[in-house]
Amino acid sequence: EPLNDGDKKNVLQARASSLGIELPGEVGDYLLSRGSRNLLSLLASLDAIRQEALAGKRKITLPLARAVLANSGRSED
Repeated sequence: EPLNDGDKKNVLQARASSLGIELPGEVGDYLLSRGSRNLLSLLASLDAIRQEALAGKRKITLPLARAVLANSGRSED
């Protein structure tokens, strides 16, 4: 049975936790609403956001997620 959005959000949260980062709920919601619905693509988007946050020594925030997805072409906006 395919994962629903709640399950996908839980996977994103678990992945972020395993990486030692905090994923705000609003960023998880944004990824689900604006990014690809494919779990592998969602995880790749999370990794891209994490890398940008680390490179800039920033927290993961909604504005950062928007910028990363827009620059990577992953957003469906």
